[in-house]
Amino acid sequence: MDFNERYANQFLQKFKNREMLVVTDYNHKDRTGWNILVKRELIEHVGDTQFTITAKGKKVLRLGGWGNYLKYIELKENRDAQKEYYDFLFSKYRYKTFWVVFVLGLFGGVYSLVDFISTLTTKDPIQQVNNPTQQKKEKVKEEQTLILSQKNLDSSSSSNSELNK
Repeated sequence: MDFNERYANQFLQKFKNREMLVVTDYNHKDRTGWNILVKRELIEHVGDTQFTITAKGKKVLRLGGWGNYLKYIELKENRDAQKEYYDFLFSKYRYKTFWVVFVLGLFGGVYSLVDFISTLTTKDPIQQVNNPTQQKKEKVKEEQTLILSQKNLDSSSSSNSELNK
């Protein structure tokens, strides 16, 4: 880090807990520091010896100095470039697979439409669905009538004399 950079960081550290700084006595180091910071747009020169920190200046101060800020910007640019590359690959993939997905969706839609029309044209789809349960009910009724008819036959075949004994 060269001397001028050190002066700029020292002057920027004076803004750590304040928004505005009024410099009453300053030396060559301070003057060099604020000139560098004004050129980088980290602080604004309000009056002769009054300075305010900008949003960019607050970010540089939070990151720990100009060198860390430059590393942060470089990392951000690398991430943006990588994001653009992956966005390009993904859009290329979407372009190539659009027709496959479209044809499969169209096939599914036509198939479900044909199935729907075929269920409407049959006699009674509800009766077909309930058919197994109706068959079971009829079977149970037949068994009940057989049992009842057997009881009736047994009671009619026995004679009154046997009942009186």
